[in-house]
Amino acid sequence: MGKYFAKALDKTNACCDLDQLIAFKKMNATSPFLTPTGIHMTDNQKSIFLGISSGAVLSSLYLYVGWYYCPFKPPTILHQGDRLVYAIKCDAFACFMYFAGIGQVALRRFFTEEAIQGEIAKVGSPLDIDQRYLQNTLEQFILLLVAHLGLSLVLPIEALVLIPVLVSLFIFARLAFWIGYHKKPTARALGFVATFYPSAISLFYVLYKCTLS
Repeated sequence: MGKYFAKALDKTNACCDLDQLIAFKKMNATSPFLTPTGIHMTDNQKSIFLGISSGAVLSSLYLYVGWYYCPFKPPTILHQGDRLVYAIKCDAFACFMYFAGIGQVALRRFFTEEAIQGEIAKVGSPLDIDQRYLQNTLEQFILLLVAHLGLSLVLPIEALVLIPVLVSLFIFARLAFWIGYHKKPTARALGFVATFYPSAISLFYVLYKCTLS
Protein backbone atom coordinates (compact mmCIF):
# COMPACT_ATOMS: atom_id res chain seq x y z
CA MET A 1 0.00 0.00 0.00
CA GLY A 2 2.83 2.35 0.85
CA LYS A 3 4.49 1.70 -2.51
CA TYR A 4 1.33 2.59 -4.46
CA PHE A 5 0.92 5.75 -2.39
CA ALA A 6 4.55 6.75 -3.10
CA LYS A 7 4.10 6.22 -6.85
CA ALA A 8 0.92 8.29 -6.88
CA LEU A 9 2.71 11.05 -4.98
CA ASP A 10 5.58 11.01 -7.48
CA LYS A 11 3.15 11.35 -10.40
CA THR A 12 1.42 14.26 -8.67
CA ASN A 13 4.73 16.01 -8.11
CA ALA A 14 5.72 15.40 -11.73
CA CYS A 15 2.47 16.97 -12.96
CA CYS A 16 3.02 19.97 -10.71
CA ASP A 17 6.57 20.34 -12.01
CA LEU A 18 5.29 20.15 -15.60
CA ASP A 19 2.64 22.80 -14.95
CA GLN A 20 5.25 25.05 -13.35
CA LEU A 21 7.59 24.57 -16.31
CA ILE A 22 4.82 25.49 -18.78
CA ALA A 23 3.93 28.59 -16.77
CA PHE A 24 7.63 29.49 -16.54
CA LYS A 25 8.02 29.28 -20.34
CA LYS A 26 4.90 31.39 -20.90
CA MET A 27 6.29 34.05 -18.57
CA ASN A 28 9.55 34.01 -20.47
CA ALA A 29 7.70 34.56 -23.74
CA THR A 30 5.71 37.56 -22.53
CA SER A 31 7.85 39.46 -20.03
CA PRO A 32 11.43 39.78 -18.78
CA PHE A 33 12.35 38.16 -15.51
CA LEU A 34 15.32 37.99 -13.19
CA THR A 35 17.35 34.85 -12.63
CA PRO A 36 20.54 34.23 -10.64
CA THR A 37 22.46 34.57 -13.92
CA GLY A 38 21.01 37.93 -14.96
CA ILE A 39 18.14 39.38 -16.97
CA HIS A 40 16.43 37.26 -19.60
CA MET A 41 14.58 39.04 -22.40
CA THR A 42 11.75 38.15 -24.73
CA ASP A 43 12.39 37.71 -28.44
CA ASN A 44 11.00 41.19 -29.14
CA GLN A 45 13.21 42.74 -26.48
CA LYS A 46 16.25 40.92 -27.86
CA SER A 47 15.45 42.22 -31.33
CA ILE A 48 15.10 45.79 -30.05
CA PHE A 49 18.28 45.52 -27.97
CA LEU A 50 20.17 44.28 -31.03
CA GLY A 51 18.80 47.21 -33.04
CA ILE A 52 19.81 49.69 -30.34
CA SER A 53 23.33 48.28 -30.15
CA SER A 54 23.71 48.17 -33.93
CA GLY A 55 22.34 51.68 -34.32
CA ALA A 56 24.73 53.10 -31.73
CA VAL A 57 27.77 51.38 -33.28
CA LEU A 58 26.90 52.15 -36.91
CA SER A 59 26.07 55.81 -36.24
CA SER A 60 29.34 56.24 -34.34
CA LEU A 61 31.32 54.72 -37.21
CA TYR A 62 29.43 56.85 -39.72
CA LEU A 63 30.22 60.05 -37.86
CA TYR A 64 33.85 59.06 -37.44
CA VAL A 65 34.30 58.36 -41.16
CA GLY A 66 32.30 61.45 -42.13
CA TRP A 67 34.41 63.65 -39.87
CA TYR A 68 37.63 62.70 -41.61
CA TYR A 69 36.51 61.91 -45.16
CA CYS A 70 33.54 64.18 -45.86
CA PRO A 71 34.13 65.74 -49.32
CA PHE A 72 32.15 68.82 -48.35
CA LYS A 73 34.10 71.62 -46.72
CA PRO A 74 32.08 74.33 -44.98
CA PRO A 75 32.82 77.96 -45.80
CA THR A 76 34.67 80.14 -43.35
CA ILE A 77 31.94 81.57 -41.12
CA LEU A 78 32.63 84.08 -38.39
CA HIS A 79 29.32 85.80 -37.64
CA GLN A 80 26.72 84.01 -35.55
CA GLY A 81 23.91 84.94 -37.93
CA ASP A 82 25.74 83.32 -40.84
CA ARG A 83 26.33 80.20 -38.76
CA LEU A 84 22.60 79.87 -38.07
CA VAL A 85 21.80 80.30 -41.77
CA TYR A 86 24.38 77.61 -42.57
CA ALA A 87 22.71 75.17 -40.17
CA ILE A 88 19.25 75.90 -41.58
CA LYS A 89 20.47 75.35 -45.13
CA CYS A 90 21.91 71.97 -44.16
CA ASP A 91 18.81 70.91 -42.23
CA ALA A 92 16.61 71.77 -45.20
CA PHE A 93 17.83 68.52 -46.78
CA ALA A 94 16.58 66.59 -43.75
CA CYS A 95 13.07 67.92 -44.46
CA PHE A 96 13.01 65.67 -47.52
CA MET A 97 12.30 62.66 -45.31
CA TYR A 98 9.23 64.38 -43.90
CA PHE A 99 8.00 65.38 -47.36
CA ALA A 100 8.52 61.78 -48.50
CA GLY A 101 6.33 60.57 -45.65
CA ILE A 102 3.56 63.04 -46.52
CA GLY A 103 3.63 61.92 -50.14
CA GLN A 104 3.54 58.24 -49.18
CA VAL A 105 0.55 58.71 -46.87
CA ALA A 106 -1.28 60.61 -49.62
CA LEU A 107 -0.59 57.84 -52.13
CA ARG A 108 -1.74 55.11 -49.76
CA ARG A 109 -4.99 56.94 -49.06
CA PHE A 110 -5.56 57.50 -52.77
CA PHE A 111 -5.10 53.79 -53.59
CA THR A 112 -6.85 52.42 -50.48
CA GLU A 113 -10.63 52.50 -50.75
CA GLU A 114 -11.08 52.08 -46.98
CA ALA A 115 -8.96 55.18 -46.28
CA ILE A 116 -9.56 57.47 -49.26
CA GLN A 117 -12.11 59.57 -47.37
CA GLY A 118 -9.80 60.19 -44.44
CA GLU A 119 -10.80 57.23 -42.27
CA ILE A 120 -8.60 56.24 -39.33
CA ALA A 121 -6.00 53.72 -40.43
CA LYS A 122 -6.26 50.19 -39.09
CA VAL A 123 -3.64 49.51 -36.43
CA GLY A 124 -0.64 47.76 -37.95
CA SER A 125 -1.66 48.48 -41.54
CA PRO A 126 0.85 49.97 -44.00
CA LEU A 127 -0.99 53.30 -43.80
CA ASP A 128 -0.83 53.25 -40.00
CA ILE A 129 2.91 52.56 -40.12
CA ASP A 130 3.45 55.41 -42.59
CA GLN A 131 1.55 57.76 -40.30
CA ARG A 132 3.60 56.64 -37.31
CA TYR A 133 6.76 57.23 -39.34
CA LEU A 134 5.52 60.69 -40.24
CA GLN A 135 4.79 61.60 -36.62
CA ASN A 136 8.12 60.28 -35.37
CA THR A 137 10.03 62.02 -38.16
CA LEU A 138 8.46 65.35 -37.24
CA GLU A 139 9.47 64.87 -33.59
CA GLN A 140 12.99 63.85 -34.55
CA PHE A 141 13.38 66.75 -36.99
CA ILE A 142 12.45 69.31 -34.33
CA LEU A 143 15.13 67.88 -32.05
CA LEU A 144 17.60 67.80 -34.95
CA LEU A 145 16.95 71.44 -35.86
CA VAL A 146 17.36 72.73 -32.31
CA ALA A 147 20.54 70.70 -31.80
CA HIS A 148 22.09 71.82 -35.09
CA LEU A 149 21.30 75.46 -34.52
CA GLY A 150 23.07 75.17 -31.19
CA LEU A 151 26.02 73.33 -32.71
CA SER A 152 26.44 76.02 -35.35
CA LEU A 153 27.04 78.54 -32.57
CA VAL A 154 29.40 76.56 -30.34
CA LEU A 155 31.48 74.48 -32.77
CA PRO A 156 34.80 75.81 -34.04
CA ILE A 157 34.92 76.64 -37.75
CA GLU A 158 36.77 73.46 -38.74
CA ALA A 159 34.16 71.32 -36.94
CA LEU A 160 31.13 72.76 -38.77
CA VAL A 161 31.51 69.94 -41.29
CA LEU A 162 29.86 67.80 -38.63
CA ILE A 163 26.45 69.36 -39.34
CA PRO A 164 26.05 68.13 -42.94
CA VAL A 165 27.42 64.74 -41.83
CA LEU A 166 24.74 64.58 -39.14
CA VAL A 167 22.09 65.54 -41.70
CA SER A 168 23.13 62.74 -44.05
CA LEU A 169 23.07 60.31 -41.12
CA PHE A 170 19.55 61.50 -40.29
CA ILE A 171 18.39 60.73 -43.85
CA PHE A 172 19.86 57.21 -43.88
CA ALA A 173 18.61 56.49 -40.37
CA ARG A 174 15.08 57.63 -41.22
CA LEU A 175 15.09 55.28 -44.21
CA ALA A 176 16.24 52.43 -41.97
CA PHE A 177 13.49 53.27 -39.46
CA TRP A 178 10.81 53.39 -42.17
CA ILE A 179 11.83 50.23 -43.99
CA GLY A 180 12.42 48.34 -40.75
CA TYR A 181 9.03 49.36 -39.37
CA HIS A 182 7.27 47.94 -42.43
CA LYS A 183 9.30 44.74 -42.21
CA LYS A 184 8.77 44.22 -38.47
CA PRO A 185 7.87 46.77 -35.79
CA THR A 186 10.85 45.85 -33.61
CA ALA A 187 13.18 46.34 -36.59
CA ARG A 188 12.66 50.10 -36.35
CA ALA A 189 15.01 50.30 -33.36
CA LEU A 190 18.20 50.66 -35.41
CA GLY A 191 16.90 53.64 -37.37
CA PHE A 192 15.39 55.23 -34.28
CA VAL A 193 18.63 55.08 -32.33
CA ALA A 194 20.75 56.30 -35.26
CA THR A 195 18.41 59.29 -35.50
CA PHE A 196 17.78 60.09 -31.85
CA TYR A 197 21.14 59.49 -30.18
CA PRO A 198 23.22 61.87 -32.36
CA SER A 199 20.68 64.66 -31.90
CA ALA A 200 20.40 64.08 -28.16
CA ILE A 201 24.17 63.97 -27.68
CA SER A 202 24.56 67.12 -29.79
CA LEU A 203 21.99 68.93 -27.69
CA PHE A 204 23.65 67.90 -24.43
CA TYR A 205 26.98 69.08 -25.84
CA VAL A 206 25.46 72.47 -26.68
CA LEU A 207 24.02 72.78 -23.17
CA TYR A 208 27.40 71.84 -21.72
CA LYS A 209 29.17 74.51 -23.78
CA CYS A 210 26.57 77.06 -22.73
CA THR A 211 27.23 76.40 -19.06
CA LEU A 212 30.93 77.09 -19.61
CA SER A 213 30.39 80.44 -21.35
